[in-house]
Amino acid sequence: MTPTLALDDFLTEARQSVARQDSDCEIEHLIAVDDRHVVLPPDEITGRLVTRFFHNRRGKGPGGARNSGLDQATGSIIFFLDADDIWPVDYIRRVVAVYAAHPAIDCVSVAGLSFGEAIERPRLTIPALPSGIIPRTTMAWNPIGGPSGFSYRRNAVTEAVRFQDAIYFQDILFYLDLLRQGCVFWRETGVYYWYRRSPGQLISTIAIDKVRASRILVEQSIAKWCNVGLTRWEAAVAHVQIQRLSANRERRRDWRNTLLLVAMEPGWAIAQIRRQLENRRLARGQLRAR
Repeated sequence: MTPTLALDDFLTEARQSVARQDSDCEIEHLIAVDDRHVVLPPDEITGRLVTRFFHNRRGKGPGGARNSGLDQATGSIIFFLDADDIWPVDYIRRVVAVYAAHPAIDCVSVAGLSFGEAIERPRLTIPALPSGIIPRTTMAWNPIGGPSGFSYRRNAVTEAVRFQDAIYFQDILFYLDLLRQGCVFWRETGVYYWYRRSPGQLISTIAIDKVRASRILVEQSIAKWCNVGLTRWEAAVAHVQIQRLSANRERRRDWRNTLLLVAMEPGWAIAQIRRQLENRRLARGQLRAR
């Protein structure tokens, strides 16, 4: 599932990375275009890959576009790929193998490696965790990051979960919603995707007032879900982290909530240290970026 503002060169690269997948699975690539005035190309069928284009008929933005795709999805596993990101050739095959090896898991998360014109060397984009089931309290501080490294099985539980339109932290809220529904998350190391950093992406351009408004809406959802799928501790951890992330997007330091998160969840600090160590290995060429 790929949301996109328009049909541009970045989307072409993302599509090519899907077309190059060496998996023997049937792949349905759904591309939801936010600009409803764009004339869409015809759907394409190439071997086991079907590419379908459609306009986002939900709320404007990536959340609404993803929901438009989820409304039409037919596959047994949902993969997300943002229009400016890229998958390595073996991405789907290796993630599908994880699901096959662990029937009890519902969701798989892999780390991204940053790239772009201003990036000198690739770096991990999210905290580093070992392979295995992600504890619920770890999920509460969001170790997943962007959706391009995230996938989940379609079942009766996950089918009911959707992104909240026009909210900046919509992906975090989506993961928390899956968590409160009882979904089991798995981190797989050794599999990566390529996360593009560019000056025009949403994370670089969003207005501060929208960040603050989104934080309030997320906090309201967390409060509503407390003791209704989320424990009080999970809700408290999620609340502290969203405060931190909001401050970061507002370009200000929040030492209070950072120290509070370390005290509440030392695993967060450990994951950050592991991330820095793996980035050093990347810099020395000791960590292979597949």
